[in-house]
Amino acid sequence: MKISINATCFNNEPSGARNRFIGIYGQLFKNFAEGEFFVFEPKDCSISEWFPHQPNVRFIQTDQLSGGSLQRYISGLFFWKRELKRIDPDIFETFIFPLVKSPSGRTILTIHDIRYIRFPEFYSKAREFVSWSVLKNALDEADHVITVSHSMKEEVLRFYPNLNISVLYNGIDADSYNTLSDEDLLRVQKMYGLEQGFLLSVGHLEKRKNYTRLLQAISILKKRGKNFFLVIIGGDGGEGSNMFEQIRTLNLSDNVMILKNLPDWEVQSLFRLCSLFVFPSVYEGFGIPILEAMAAQRPMVLSDLPVFREITENQSIYFDPNKIESIADVILKTYSSKSEQERLVDYGLKRMEAFKYHNLAQDLVKIYRQQLNSKRS
Repeated sequence: MKISINATCFNNEPSGARNRFIGIYGQLFKNFAEGEFFVFEPKDCSISEWFPHQPNVRFIQTDQLSGGSLQRYISGLFFWKRELKRIDPDIFETFIFPLVKSPSGRTILTIHDIRYIRFPEFYSKAREFVSWSVLKNALDEADHVITVSHSMKEEVLRFYPNLNISVLYNGIDADSYNTLSDEDLLRVQKMYGLEQGFLLSVGHLEKRKNYTRLLQAISILKKRGKNFFLVIIGGDGGEGSNMFEQIRTLNLSDNVMILKNLPDWEVQSLFRLCSLFVFPSVYEGFGIPILEAMAAQRPMVLSDLPVFREITENQSIYFDPNKIESIADVILKTYSSKSEQERLVDYGLKRMEAFKYHNLAQDLVKIYRQQLNSKRS
C-alpha cells in the first residue's frame, strides 16, 4: 500500500497537532510493514529527524513553508499535481487547508476543530467567510475525513450531514513523564522560582481559551484570602496584550506567570510539579493537555464541555466556563480535597490506555484498509 502524506504544515514549534503526528505516525511507520510511505516536509523543517531509521519511509522536501496556508496552496498547485501523479498513491493523507485532492487513490483529511465557524464572534467576518468556504470545499473534495473526537464528529455532521467520517483520538507518550528525574523537576522549579502548590493551565493565549474568566476567578479567590499562584504555558494567539493588562488591573502580577516556547521536558516537568491543572476553554476539538495531566498523574478541573466529558468519561470535575464564581468555587473545592485529587489521579492512570499511540496507529491502519477497499469497490 503506497501512502503519501502532506506534512508541510508541521515545524519544530510545540503543538498538539505536531505531537499527534510524531506519536501516531512514528508507530505507524514502525509497525505497518506493508505500507510504503512518502512524507512531504516543508522547506523550514526537517521532519525526517523526527523518525530516524525508517526504511519504508521516504521524506521529500518541498519549497513550501510550514506557516501560511495560502502560500502553501499557491506554491503547491503544480507541485502536487506532478508529484502525486508520479507516486500514484493508494492513499493521500493531508492535514491542511485548502485541500489538495489526489488525482489517484483516496484523499483523507484530518480536522481538529472548526473554531472559526463554531465561534465566529472570536474572529473577523473575513476569517469566518473564508474559513467556511475553504472547509466546505475540503469536505466536498475529501474521500474520507478523520476527526479527533466523537463530539467533534457530531459537530462537523451538524454542519455537513452524511459525511464519510471517522474518529481517531489524539494520544500521549505517558512513559516520557516517568523518565523525568527529581533533579529535572528541581531544576525547573528553581529556574522559574516556583513554590509548591501552584495551578497550571496550558494553551495559546486566545479568546476561546477563556483565560479572562480564569484570571478573574484567581482574583476572586485572592479577595477571599486564598492566594493561588497560576502558571500559564502558551504562545500569544492574539490575547496576550489584553491578558497582561488584565493581570495588571486585577493586581495579579505576583499571582500569575506566563511562559512560552518551552521544550517538551520543561512542560512535562511543570505538569508534574503543579498541584492542580485547570482547563477553562469554551471551545476545543479535543484537549491534549487533559492527557498530559493524566500522564503526569495530576488532578484536574475542566470546563463543562461535551468533548471534555467524552475524554474523561464524565469522571472528572467540571465547572461552568461562562461563570467566574463557578470556576473559582471548583478550583478551591478540588484543591482542598485530597480524596478527590487521589480519585482523579487514579482514574487518569486507568484511562490512559485508550490514548496509547500504538493502539491509535492500529486504528489508523484500519481506516486505510477501509478506504482501500472502497476504492476497489
